[in-house]
Amino acid sequence: MSLTMRRLTGRDSQYYEESRQLYFSAFPENERMDMSGFLDETQQIRELYAFDEEGTFIGFAGFLNSPKISHVIYFAVEDAYRGLGYGSKLLKAICSAKAGQRVIVDVESDLPWKENPDERVKRMQFYLHNGFEKTEINYNWQGEDYDILSYGGDVTRADFHEFWRFLFGGRKEDRKHVQVAAAVIYREGRVFATQRGYGEYKDWWEFPGGKVEPGETGKEALAREIREELDTEVEVGAKLTGVEYDMPSFHLSMECFWCTVISGRLTLKEHESARWLTEEELDTVKWLPADEAALGAVRYRMKQEKEGLQAERQEKRK
Repeated sequence: MSLTMRRLTGRDSQYYEESRQLYFSAFPENERMDMSGFLDETQQIRELYAFDEEGTFIGFAGFLNSPKISHVIYFAVEDAYRGLGYGSKLLKAICSAKAGQRVIVDVESDLPWKENPDERVKRMQFYLHNGFEKTEINYNWQGEDYDILSYGGDVTRADFHEFWRFLFGGRKEDRKHVQVAAAVIYREGRVFATQRGYGEYKDWWEFPGGKVEPGETGKEALAREIREELDTEVEVGAKLTGVEYDMPSFHLSMECFWCTVISGRLTLKEHESARWLTEEELDTVKWLPADEAALGAVRYRMKQEKEGLQAERQEKRK
C-alpha cells in the first residue's frame, strides 16, 4: 500500500486534528511550539505534514527549513502503528521529499548517566539504521543533551549556526553569537572552579576559559585562555560536552574539555576567587547557567576517575 505525505495548510486540512492530538500526546509542553506558524502555505520555512496510507492516518512531521538544511523537529507515529516499520517508511518519504537538502534530526544523547539509557540507545539506532549519520554537533538545551544526526551529507557546527541565522532572519540573530571553550581542570578527585569578579554575573561560578577566536579550535583557544588568565599550562584532553545557551544579549556556544595541569600554580588574574570542588560539592556554588548545564557530564567523568583510582589501589594491594 502507498504512503501519502500531505502538507497541512490550515486547521481545516485533512488530518490536521489527528496530527494536533498526536502532537500533544507525543511531546511534553516545554517542547511544543505554536503550530499556527507551520500552517502558512505562503512560506516554506516552517512546514507541517501528515502521513496516511490508503486513507488511514499514520503520523506527522514538522520541519524548519533553510535552502540547504531541513530540520525535522517533530516526528511521531500513531500508537497503533508503532513497531510495524512505519517509522522507517515515514523517514524514507521525508528524505525523498527533501532530496537536495541535508535532513537533520536532534536525538537525545545516549549518555550513560542519563535516565532511560536503553530507550535512548534504541532511538539513536533507529535513525542510524535508516541512513542517518552522527555529526560533530552535540549540545545541551533546557537541561537535556542532544546529538545532531544528518542524512544526505554532513552538517558542521558552522552549518548548524548558519541554519539558525537564516531562520531568524535578523530577529534573534541580531544578537551576537559567542563561541567559548571551558576547562574542567581535574586533580585528585576535585575540579577547579572560578568565581567572577565583574559584570552582570559577578560572584557566580564557572569553569575557566574564554572566547574562541577566528582560526582557533576550541582546544587551542582553551590552552591560550588558561595561560593568559591563570598563568598555567594545561593539557587539554577529551571534550566532555557542548552547551547551546541563550543569554539575554547573545547566544552562547560552549565546549567543555577535561584538562590537567602541566605546569603553573593557577594564579588568579581576572577572577576574585577559586575552589577545588569534589563531586559532592558541585551544588554548593551558584553556577553560570551554561556551566550548570554541563554538570551532568562533569559528574560522570569524576565518578569514572574515582572508580579507576579505586581499582588501581585494589590492584596494588594484591
